[in-house]
Amino acid sequence: MGRVAVIGAGFRGFCDALSLQEAGHNVTIIDSVPFFGGIMNSMQMGDFIVDKGVHFFNSMPPEIIDIVTEIMDGKVRPIGYWSRSVFGQEVTENFSLPNLECISQEEKNKIIFELIELASEGKADLEMGNLQEYFDRNFGNTIGTIYARIFEGIYKTKAQDAEKRAVKQTSLHRTKFLSDEQMMLLKNIPWLNDRLAARRKALGKIDDLTSVYPSDGKGMKGWCERAATWLRSRGVNIHLGTKIERIELKESNIIISMLDDHYEFDRVVWSNDEIDQFTRMFGWETDVNDLLKGTPLVFYSMVTDIDKIKEFTYHQNFDPDSSMFRAAAAGYYGNQVNKEGKSFITIECTAEMDGDVWNNPASQIDAIWAECKRDNVVDNSAQLLECNFIKIPTSYKIRLNGYNDKFIDVCNRVDELDKRLILRKSEPFFRREIYLESLNLPDLVG
Repeated sequence: MGRVAVIGAGFRGFCDALSLQEAGHNVTIIDSVPFFGGIMNSMQMGDFIVDKGVHFFNSMPPEIIDIVTEIMDGKVRPIGYWSRSVFGQEVTENFSLPNLECISQEEKNKIIFELIELASEGKADLEMGNLQEYFDRNFGNTIGTIYARIFEGIYKTKAQDAEKRAVKQTSLHRTKFLSDEQMMLLKNIPWLNDRLAARRKALGKIDDLTSVYPSDGKGMKGWCERAATWLRSRGVNIHLGTKIERIELKESNIIISMLDDHYEFDRVVWSNDEIDQFTRMFGWETDVNDLLKGTPLVFYSMVTDIDKIKEFTYHQNFDPDSSMFRAAAAGYYGNQVNKEGKSFITIECTAEMDGDVWNNPASQIDAIWAECKRDNVVDNSAQLLECNFIKIPTSYKIRLNGYNDKFIDVCNRVDELDKRLILRKSEPFFRREIYLESLNLPDLVG
């Protein structure tokens, strides 16, 4: 078996290295950042280790959950389906999509008519197209308009400017606008089944997937650190905090140079999303990443008494005019409680660059805390004891129109340049998809 360099130490790099190592390859992970895990690696905010958003091993196959559990020495907490959503200032428990039941009966009747008409036409979904076209073609113009407003409110991008594939980064891939029982009746129409939603209690058991979160009191950072140690114990080499200076394609090998050292490999696997960084290694000036629009985000950590935090994994607010977008209670379910019985929740507020939220994050704290109480994220008697925040210029990366064509073109050019360079045309988003895709990597490497 060969010597393979995996470029990227995020979850995709972890899965790729694991799959290749199990296939017998000599694997080296390289990343310019000084820590393992990428966006999964937590940060210190006040007295707590805080994840950069909502991160847990969500709906994963049993085999990867076993690996996560082994890495954590059994210190994981099973996570039930504790999501909740808000639309029209109404909270829906155990549901992560917008629940449109609060709209008028006239609008509901119009939606039913549009859905039945679409189902009777039975059109296949467009392979490409923009996100607005996806909404209209799958749900009709009424929901298409509502979803476009939600999308723009959260991601600060018009749906018509985003590629259809951007829907995978959202909770707008299905719709619910009636009771669970009524939605289940509509789902009996085959064309509508994959487009409509009901809460899981109405669906019953739908798969054997499992969700867990590290319970060692260090958030996802604890898993990231242990994962790097675990990989090294299996013979995987890991170089962090070292920038690649150049990649030289030789007849007998590939040389990767970093500062004053260089390493020889038989294959190189690119396992991060900075595509233009990869092509610059070969003297190409590509602009794929120019069509990834990062959403500015202000990220808050709010400290209160642990017994005032409600039991949930994440809470999404789909009201375009709300102060916050997403809340999570990782401090609660990750066993981060100090000796005074304090823990924390996190709040994500997407923002316009140079807008009011971005320019003065502290001005939003009272409004956010009021929404947390109103929406039962925390008890109504909860006191905000401490609040820390950071500004993140680029968070959710939305693929704009034209991105896919440029990305595929670059993948083809890399393949034509040298088949020892592996740049995959698929871009999995969910961790489950990332893991499953990595299982095919040994066949590509050969």
